[in-house]
Amino acid sequence: MRKSGSRYFRHRRLALPETAGEWGAILTAALSVGAFVVLLVPALTVPRPIVVITATFAGAALLAVVSWTMLSPLIALIRRGPAPVAATAGATAITLTGMMLVYSRPIPAVVAAVVTVTPISILIGSALGQLVGVFFRPASARARITAVLWAALAVTAVWWLSLAALAPGNNEHLPERYRGAAPAPESKFSASGPYDVRTLSYGSGTDYRRARYRADADILTPTVDLSGLLPRLNTLRRRYRDAYWGFTLQEAPLNGMVWYPDGEGPFPLFVIAHGNHAMERSSEPGYAYLGVLLASRGYIVASIDHNYLNMSALGGDWRGDEIGARAILTLEHLELWSAWNETPENRFYGRVDLDRIALGGHSRGGEAAAAAAMLNRMTRFPEHAARRISGGHSIRSVIAISPSDGLYRPGGESIRLSDTDYLVLHGGHDGDAFVFIGLGQYYRTEFSNRSAGDSKIGGAGERFKAAVYLYRANHGQFNSRWKRTDLSFPLGYLLNTAPVMQDSEQQQHAARYISAFLEAGLREERAARKVFREPNAAMQRDSNREEAPQQTELLRPTPQHARILYADTLLQSPLYTTDAAGITVWRKRRHHSRTRFVEFPIQVTELAWEAAAPAHSSPPAQAEAGKTASGAAEAPAYHLYPAEVPAGASALVFPIADLRQHTRTQHGLPLLELEIEIETRSEHGGAQLHRRPLALTPPLPVQFTKFGAIERALLQPSEPLLLPYFIRLVEFSPGPIDPTSIRRVTLRLDPRHSGRLHLGALQFS
Repeated sequence: MRKSGSRYFRHRRLALPETAGEWGAILTAALSVGAFVVLLVPALTVPRPIVVITATFAGAALLAVVSWTMLSPLIALIRRGPAPVAATAGATAITLTGMMLVYSRPIPAVVAAVVTVTPISILIGSALGQLVGVFFRPASARARITAVLWAALAVTAVWWLSLAALAPGNNEHLPERYRGAAPAPESKFSASGPYDVRTLSYGSGTDYRRARYRADADILTPTVDLSGLLPRLNTLRRRYRDAYWGFTLQEAPLNGMVWYPDGEGPFPLFVIAHGNHAMERSSEPGYAYLGVLLASRGYIVASIDHNYLNMSALGGDWRGDEIGARAILTLEHLELWSAWNETPENRFYGRVDLDRIALGGHSRGGEAAAAAAMLNRMTRFPEHAARRISGGHSIRSVIAISPSDGLYRPGGESIRLSDTDYLVLHGGHDGDAFVFIGLGQYYRTEFSNRSAGDSKIGGAGERFKAAVYLYRANHGQFNSRWKRTDLSFPLGYLLNTAPVMQDSEQQQHAARYISAFLEAGLREERAARKVFREPNAAMQRDSNREEAPQQTELLRPTPQHARILYADTLLQSPLYTTDAAGITVWRKRRHHSRTRFVEFPIQVTELAWEAAAPAHSSPPAQAEAGKTASGAAEAPAYHLYPAEVPAGASALVFPIADLRQHTRTQHGLPLLELEIEIETRSEHGGAQLHRRPLALTPPLPVQFTKFGAIERALLQPSEPLLLPYFIRLVEFSPGPIDPTSIRRVTLRLDPRHSGRLHLGALQFS
C-alpha cells in the first residue's frame, strides 16, 4: 500500500502525479490546451515561428501541472480505478468541443473532430505517461519495451491523422458527369463591358492599420457611432479591439474600395459587404473580380469595410448580434454616396443613379444586406428607438452570397423584403453554412405586383427573385481572400475539399449570375432573366422526341453545376382542391433543408409512393395514360382542381423537390419520368386530355467533411431543392389549350420506381 505522506507536501497538502495514467492525463490536457492556444495564433498579425508554438505548449504543460497540484480534493477520486483514462478522455473531449463551439462551427464537423481526436489524444497521453513511468524510475526491460511500443503506436496514429488531415479528401460521392472542371458557360453577362475601369478608396484618413484608408484614401469620410447598436463585450476583448484598431465603435469609420467606369454616367450603384472573417485580415478586397467586371459594364461598385465588426480570436465574436449594426453601417455608406452625387466638388457629382441601387453581401454580410433593405423603410432602429435611420434610398435589388439567416430578428420578427428583387447564391459543398439556409429569406421575399412608377422604393415594374445552388462551390471562394478552407484551424482540415471547384471557376459562376441579375433588376433587361429560367427548362424532357431517350439524353446542355429556383410577379396561384390515387403518404407540411431542424416558411404537399412494376417496364409516357405497361394497375396520381385559371395564362409552374436520398452503396438515383395531364372541357361539356412528359431532376449528393458515415448520420446526403418546372401550354399534346377551360391538372408519378416528393403550390404564368 502506498504511503500518502510521500505524495503530499507536508504543510500545503498539495498532490503531484505519480502514476503513468496521471502523467498521461496531464500531458494530454497540456496538448489540448496547447492546441487551443495555437488556434489563436493564425488570427494574430505576428508570424508563427516554431519558437512561439514551442513556448505555447511549454506554457500549457506548466499550466496543466499547476492546475493538477491545486486539485487536491479531487485526487482521491481520480486515483481510483481507470479514472485517469476517463479524466483524459473527458478533458480532451470537453476542451475540443468548447474550442470548436466557441467559433460557432457546424455540428457535424465538431462531432467528427471530437470522435477522431479524443482517442488519439488518450493514446498520446498514455504513451507519454508510460515513458515517464519507466524511464525516470526503476522498471524492468519488458516494461520499457512495452512503453516504447506504446509510444510508437501513438506516433503512428498521429502520423496517420496528419496525413488524413492534410489530404484534400475524395469526390467518390459525385456523379460521374459532375467530376472534373466546372467552368461557367459563355455568356454576354460575364463578358467585360465597353468602359475602362478606375479604382479608388475612401476612408477616415486616420486608419493606421491600412494605408488605403489613411494616406492613400482618395476621399475622406466622417465617422459614425455604432456603440449603442451592439451588446457589450467583456473588458479584455473590448480593450484588445480598441487597441488593435486605434478607435472605438463610437467613432467607427466609413471605409470602402471603389471600382467605377470611366464615363459621365449616371451609373447604377452596387454596394457589397463582406461577412464574418478574422478581423485582422481585410476581406473587402476579395470582391475585386466583381468590381472590375461590373464597372466595365457601367456600374459603380463599392466594397465596404466591416472588418472591425468581425470575429477575433482575442477580441471575441458578437455571434450575429452585430447584424443590425452592419445594416446601419451599409445605410450610412449610401448616405455618403447620396451626398457625393449632389456635391459639385466631388468626382462622383451627378454620376450616380440614385434611383437604381443594389445591395450585396457575403455570409453575415448577406443577411445584413437584406436587413439594410428592410430598415431602409423605417425611421427608427427597432432595438434602439433613439437611433434615427438614414433611409429612404431607392434600393431595388438585394444579392446575398451564402448568407446567414435568423441571426438578426428586428423587433423579434424575421427579416422580410417586399417589392425588392432578391438573389441568393449558395454552394453545395459549403463547409460553413452547410445547409441552404438562405432560402428562408428567399421565401420571405414577396411582391405586390406594383406597376412602374407606383413607388420610388422598389416599385419600378415587375420584380423577381431567384435562388442559385452551385453544386460544387464552397463558402469561402466567393471571396478571393478566403480560399478553399471554410473553417479555421484545426477544423478546416476535416473538410472534404476534393469536390470543390477551383476558385476561378466559382467566381466565374458568381459573376455571371450577379451580372445578369443586376441587368434584369436595375436595367430591366428581360432577356437577362433567361439566365435564371433556362436551366430549369433544360432539366425537362424534350417533348419533340417520339421515343423515350436514354437517361443521359434527357437533359439538354445546361450549366451542370447549377440548380435554380425562380419566381416573378406574374406568377399566380389559384385556389384549388386536390385528390390522389395510389399514394402511400399524402400530407401538408413545412418544406425543410438537409436537416429537418431547419424549416422554411412555405407549405408543401408531401407525396410518397411505392413501385408498382419492375424497373424494366415502360415509362408512363409510352403507356396508356394512367396505366402501367401491362395495364394491370393505375400509376400513382395527384389531381388538382383549380377554381379558376387566369385567361391570360400561357404556362403552368410545378415546384417539385425530389426527396429520395442517395445511399452509401447507390452511386446514382434513377431518373423519375412523370407526366402532367390537363383535362379541359368544351362549352358542350365534352372532356379532352392533354399530356406532357416531365423528367424529374435527381437530387445531388453532398459530402462536405471527410467523415461520410458521421455526416450521413446527422444530415441527409442531399439538399431537397423545390425546383420550379415551367411548362408552356403549347407544349401539351394535343393542343391548343384554352386556359379558362382547364378543369383538372394531374401529376402522374413514375410507377417503376418508389419515390418521395415535395410539391409547392401549382401556379399559372
